Amino acid sequence: MKTIKLGRGYPLCFIVAAIAGVGTFPAIAEIAEDVRSAVFAGQQGPAFQARTVDGLTVNFPSDYKGGVVLLDFWATWCGPCRQELPNVVATYQKFHTQGFDVVSVSLDEPRNGPALLEFVQEHNMTWPQIYDGLYWNSAVAVLYGIKAIPCPVLVDGDNGKIIAQGADALGDQLPELVENALAAKGRKLPGLDAYDPKAPDCLTVVINHQTISAWRTGQLENAKKEAMAKHKPIAWVVSGHQYWDGLGEISEEGSRGATLHALYALRSRAVLVFEDGFIENHKVLPLVDNAAHTPDPHPVLPVVVFLNPDATQVLAKVFYEPDFVKRAHALADALGEVAAKMDAAPAAANK
Repeated sequence: MKTIKLGRGYPLCFIVAAIAGVGTFPAIAEIAEDVRSAVFAGQQGPAFQARTVDGLTVNFPSDYKGGVVLLDFWATWCGPCRQELPNVVATYQKFHTQGFDVVSVSLDEPRNGPALLEFVQEHNMTWPQIYDGLYWNSAVAVLYGIKAIPCPVLVDGDNGKIIAQGADALGDQLPELVENALAAKGRKLPGLDAYDPKAPDCLTVVINHQTISAWRTGQLENAKKEAMAKHKPIAWVVSGHQYWDGLGEISEEGSRGATLHALYALRSRAVLVFEDGFIENHKVLPLVDNAAHTPDPHPVLPVVVFLNPDATQVLAKVFYEPDFVKRAHALADALGEVAAKMDAAPAAANK
């Protein structure tokens, strides 16, 4: 294994073909130009379907319509990948609520799955991880002609075109690219495709072709079990059934848009619980009642209350904000506050 620092000055990992036994080692001229993959900006990113380490199916890029997605090729053994990771995590946490997603493709070696899962959890990589244990022969890596890592490929979720890749999407350039790409979309997320308000245990919505489920309040015990198993907070969304009539963009001002935005933004960051504030009359969990209500007996909905996994402590809350960008920042700030409190809880328990 070798690590070099060429081109724009970003380090990269590559492996000599004679050792790896795969493909042909890129020419020195290519390495000097920092060519990390066979794809390039402006090109249509190759579509694929793959399973994540969590057993979910990713349809790339069709699952990410309306947003911007980073296809990130990396490995735990790659020093430069580890160096770049805090930048990826920070960019994800800053822009995820505005429509930015990450899908990682690990080029870790066979039988390294357990160590990979541990690394992912320790470093707050809460997005989908694809790992088939095939090292440089990883199916998605071969599809994209990956020659060196880290190799980020930033893709427009609407048309599948590559916005930037390789060294052009590393370091300080990544958040700038993401911000500009989202701004070009007006920072708008797609509309509600469908919803099922009569499901017995969960409210189910389909946004951007992604099915998102929120436990109903009567299923709180199931929500707690899921949250504790996944070590995720509970996001208790207080809204109302009348906000589900018709279709509309998530970024639309008003309670419907704000509710859909919260569900979409928090779908992978928390276990969702939905309370119909009009039917259930805010009398489900006293902890939430006290947190969600203001002196106004009829606050503008939605209100999002973040709870610890066993629903015994309020970690943060976000009240209705009509402005999409301000709302996105409020959700992101609340998630940061929640993460800090959840990280501190085990440390306090061990003292």
